[in-house]
Amino acid sequence: MTEKDGYMFERKFLDVVEELRKKKGISKKAFAGMVFTQEKDPNKKYHMLLKGDSAAKPQRLKLGEAFEISRQLKISFDLLNQEAERRITFDS
Repeated sequence: MTEKDGYMFERKFLDVVEELRKKKGISKKAFAGMVFTQEKDPNKKYHMLLKGDSAAKPQRLKLGEAFEISRQLKISFDLLNQEAERRITFDS
């Protein structure tokens, strides 16, 4: 897997997460606070993962963060990974 492949996987993973978050009716602010409890500014952390800012591209998603996201969404980590992988295959 190349660096580009890993980055693409993370983007698809976060696309899936955003769809599920919205379906569950959880605001971005509330979700960020649930997932990034150790961060000084959870909202900024989540924003930087999703979009980055004008000076930087989106941050990379760490494995532990991805696992905590799955826990907070109450969905299997494996299922989130499978859906992200399916979307990469489908989009190719």
